[in-house]
Amino acid sequence: MASSPGPAPSLEEYLAARLPLWRALHGRVLPFNEDEYRVMEQRAYERARDLQAALNHTLAGAAEQGSAPDLTAITAPTLVLHGTESP
Repeated sequence: MASSPGPAPSLEEYLAARLPLWRALHGRVLPFNEDEYRVMEQRAYERARDLQAALNHTLAGAAEQGSAPDLTAITAPTLVLHGTESP
């Protein structure tokens, strides 16, 4: 039997987990506007019905072991943009 999830994190705990991720994804070329991302994540936190489910999507994406084999199955015309500032 699956165990029930623990209590939802507080807003500050949630922000402490999310803002470093956004900072890393943002790169170093332009200044990182923490206030803008804080407001965006606070809205997501307030709207979420199940925060753990939302966080699971982030964890699943981070745990993925590569998607190159899946990319070969794409048959639609596709444009891939890649910046020079990847984390």
